[in-house]
Amino acid sequence: MGKLENIVFIHGFMNDGNIWRKWVSLLKKSGFKCASPSWNGKTFQSCNFYEALEVYMSYIKKLDSKPIIIGHSIGGAIAQKLLEKGYGKAGVFINSGPTKGLSILDKNFILSNLELINPLSKRSNILMGPRWYNKYVTNEMTYSQTVKFINENCLSANRNVLKTIPKVNFEEVKYPLLFIAGGKDKSQPLKLNYKNFKAYKNSDKKEFKVFENATHNIICQNGWEKVANYIINWINETF
Repeated sequence: MGKLENIVFIHGFMNDGNIWRKWVSLLKKSGFKCASPSWNGKTFQSCNFYEALEVYMSYIKKLDSKPIIIGHSIGGAIAQKLLEKGYGKAGVFINSGPTKGLSILDKNFILSNLELINPLSKRSNILMGPRWYNKYVTNEMTYSQTVKFINENCLSANRNVLKTIPKVNFEEVKYPLLFIAGGKDKSQPLKLNYKNFKAYKNSDKKEFKVFENATHNIICQNGWEKVANYIINWINETF
């Protein structure tokens, strides 16, 4: 069961591995071996998706066994690519960002991501402000709570990481998969996550779980423990 399992957490855009600190603590207490390497940070910053991917491929190669990979937002897209390449034994995708070719017609999804990618901007490094965060990511918080959240958890990232997200060969993945969606996620809406889930046809086991009151900030908002414990139970039932 879980006591022998490696777990690798992958953070989202404009965060680093520290965003998983409470999760790492909880899952270690549950008997797992956990790590949350950063593809973005104060001392190192990936300049495209493939550099971010290499951070985790290099780390996983040093482990004693294939890990269960848990990714949030674009970290979910990185996790999906790692699974396709055979670097994990299972994947948990939380409010996962879409890989290339996967999209939906949704106003909030289009506007939030258009502001992020902004093809008219010459700036590569970006950190969105509290207005954007409070509208699309931390919409369960007040504005002042959002400002505090940004100061404690966010840092600039290179938007080329978003622009270079590749396609995933869904048919290659046969590992157990758990997709988790937030019912109030405006950045990566529930129906986008479900479309992502449905794209996998050959998985040995797959499940789609919705937390109705969760926003895109699902891994940090009040009640994150329920999500984490659901994942712990899923892992223990699966392995």
